[in-house]
Amino acid sequence: MNKDGKVIVGFLNETIENDAELREYEKTWGALTSFLNDYEHLKGLRHLTQKDIASACGTTQSAISRLERLRGKPTYELLRRLSEAVGGSLFVSPMADVTVTLPYDLQDRARSLAEKKDVRIDELMYAMLREAIDNAEYRDECN
Repeated sequence: MNKDGKVIVGFLNETIENDAELREYEKTWGALTSFLNDYEHLKGLRHLTQKDIASACGTTQSAISRLERLRGKPTYELLRRLSEAVGGSLFVSPMADVTVTLPYDLQDRARSLAEKKDVRIDELMYAMLREAIDNAEYRDECN
């Protein structure tokens, strides 16, 4: 972490790039690990237990425990049900390199801003990213 308490992502990316075994792990488990981080975040916010999740998904607590420990590869349908059980929705894309996930510390601010502007969060983020990229391109053209 840096002095502001923010995670330095570059170090992790560099570590993965320099280690063939970690690269293979990232290819196989990276998306699921990312899913589970978000899932755990929402689960914690809503004070849900594995038993609560299992009940909502129509499965057992032990199946949820295995999934949370990366013991097996879940089906798309289970991931969809898990997402809904914690109050989220599943998003899958083959374009991960251009897909943005808003950091947890900005999510409440984005929700509040979207409410003030009477738009959905995804609409707000789309507009803000478009404006930022357009402005960056304009600055580059001027230099």
